[in-house]
Amino acid sequence: MISGITGKATFSCSKCGAVYSLKRDDFDFNAESGSERGMGAETQYVSEYEVECNDCGQEISIKFEVWEYPVGAINHTTHSVTGANDVESEFDFMSSPEKSSGEDENNRG
Repeated sequence: MISGITGKATFSCSKCGAVYSLKRDDFDFNAESGSERGMGAETQYVSEYEVECNDCGQEISIKFEVWEYPVGAINHTTHSVTGANDVESEFDFMSSPEKSSGEDENNRG
């Protein structure tokens, strides 16, 4: 079962060149749009990241977008950016363990 999107990214400040790395806790993806297509639902997820450069004060804003289609597969990723260069990113779905039927029976008190 898919429980969210995880990823990592690197970028540099467009003013001074300071390099930054983002880890999975830096992303907060939310479903923003969706539609039905030939192989089922397509969903667009968005996570926005904003920071002030520690070295020069430049405002940096990056909007990451991930499209899921068909369900369970990342079909496309993109980003839009202000104040940064050299953005590289990689995303994947996080899975949560599925309960076995025995676990459900044990939880029925």
